[in-house]
Amino acid sequence: MSSALRRYLETKDPFSGPTDPYSSGNGSIMRLAPIPLFYSQDLQQCLHFAGESSRTTHGSQQCVDACRLFAQLLFNAMRASSKAEIFSGLHSSHYCQEVAAIAQGDFLADSYEQMHGSGYVIDSLKSALWCFNQGKDFKDAVLLAANIGNDADTTAAICGQIAGAFYGFSQIPADWRSRITLADDIKQLALGLLAAGQARQGQPA
Repeated sequence: MSSALRRYLETKDPFSGPTDPYSSGNGSIMRLAPIPLFYSQDLQQCLHFAGESSRTTHGSQQCVDACRLFAQLLFNAMRASSKAEIFSGLHSSHYCQEVAAIAQGDFLADSYEQMHGSGYVIDSLKSALWCFNQGKDFKDAVLLAANIGNDADTTAAICGQIAGAFYGFSQIPADWRSRITLADDIKQLALGLLAAGQARQGQPA
């Protein structure tokens, strides 16, 4: 993040995220939810701008593709009636090898002990999706992610995005919601993004 900001100050290039595969952190995927909210009616734009969002701070192919895949999963989760529906029909050939392996979904059969909530975007996404798939509800999924170890707060943030998209606001425990700073402002912002995206449906990008 800091290197991207320094590069932006020097070059004014908005896509200043480092492209080195060894810089494939999880900072862009943990903040992704506003993109699928705004582009909830247009999958192709949702995927495109998810990638562009990542490139501002995390420009490696692993980060960009992980954000695109996660955007597709969030897009699916907002309209799916089952978890199986969310994970079906993913086009793994569109992604780099590491992200394509996640899209194929084989890791969902792994054990909890095989998950690693590290700062690496691939580990974070895989672990978060595993916890979401295993959790019986929003709370259970996020607690699984939060207790996975290492960079667990980010793993839980990623898991919380897809769990929220699938289960809905009402299924987030009330006592959790009451402890969030500016909770009402965040809720209104999310609703505003959703409404604005729906209003622009059919208009040129």
